[in-house]
Amino acid sequence: MEQGPGGKSSLAWFKLAEFVSRGERERALSVYRLLMHTVDDPAFAKQLEGDLLGSFEQPGAFDSYMHAIELYRKNNKTAQAMAICEQIVRTFPQQTIFLDTLIELYQELPHSTRIYLAFGNLMEPLVKAHQTHSLVRALRMILPLVAAEDALNLINQSRRLVIQYDDGREQRGLVDELKTVIHT
Repeated sequence: MEQGPGGKSSLAWFKLAEFVSRGERERALSVYRLLMHTVDDPAFAKQLEGDLLGSFEQPGAFDSYMHAIELYRKNNKTAQAMAICEQIVRTFPQQTIFLDTLIELYQELPHSTRIYLAFGNLMEPLVKAHQTHSLVRALRMILPLVAAEDALNLINQSRRLVIQYDDGREQRGLVDELKTVIHT
């Protein structure tokens, strides 16, 4: 049986997934390097590199993600750049540079419903990681981008999350900061 032109690369993608799932870093990286000759999108290649390095907890994963974000932005693929930032903020909320980049992207492509829904899902990981001041800073910049009712919902949700997850260290100060956000 003869393989079509994409047959070998399809097999390589499966091999890559297999090596990653088995934790075979060197073999996975070798297959990745070979596969990159078949990928025409440099942003996707950098995103995949970040995924691969991250799956093996290798340094450089965040740099690869940031490079992918820059390439997506350059090619006006804002949604893809936002998706990377949102995933990093959800998984590694202490990496606040991705939150800052995400806010910039939200400001570039103001789509209030998407911002409201996406950011609503990012607040819990931020509070759990004790990044409440980053949350308040982000709210200050995001609230003007969403409808008034959605802004109020985000503020109330953030208050509930702080009360639920904070161990008392930052609750009082954060609630006071949220009050100032409401009045601006």
